[in-house]
Amino acid sequence: MTVAALLVAVLSVTGYVFVGEVGVLAVVVAGVAGLTWRVAAASRPRPPRGAVERVARARRRAQAHAQACE
Repeated sequence: MTVAALLVAVLSVTGYVFVGEVGVLAVVVAGVAGLTWRVAAASRPRPPRGAVERVARARRRAQAHAQACE
């Protein structure tokens, strides 16, 4: 985390020196966009724990039952 903070600080200072306020604004907007993307990905709904295994087990049982009934 400190490496990322150091990188942002260096980018902000160099952006301000070479480009001015627009450079700093670009770095800040890129950082906010990256954080927004990570939060959106982390808050996506996930299937409950064990749901995949339960579905697979139910399918195997149904297939075994169908074969037994043939």
